[in-house]
Amino acid sequence: MTDPRNQSSERILTRRQTDLVADFLGLPRQPDDRIPPDDAFSRAIDRVLERNRIGIETPELALQEQWENIVGPLHAHHCWPLRINTRQFLLIATSNPVVRQDLFFRRRELLRKVQQLPGCSGIRDLRLSSV
Repeated sequence: MTDPRNQSSERILTRRQTDLVADFLGLPRQPDDRIPPDDAFSRAIDRVLERNRIGIETPELALQEQWENIVGPLHAHHCWPLRINTRQFLLIATSNPVVRQDLFFRRRELLRKVQQLPGCSGIRDLRLSSV
């Protein structure tokens, strides 16, 4: 037969009991090491971030940040980059026919400016559309 006094000194507290003692003494609770991190959830989050290019410098972001420098302050409020299509054409929406015509005449100059931006060197041409 074992001595009950020895058992009580080696007794392991439950998680709840440990948290209650920590709360009573004003100590931080210990992390639960029994619960492994959910690797599947972490991998899913990483895939979503990668698929949506969150946290990655993109050509579209570079275009938006430099748009006024590319087209000029007068035209920047009347046109905007829509997207880069699969043929590597930059699609630009214009709200004013005069601005559209001016951009059309300056498209080679604008294309050179766009191609100097990070990630935009592969853009082959500009396409203008009215909205």
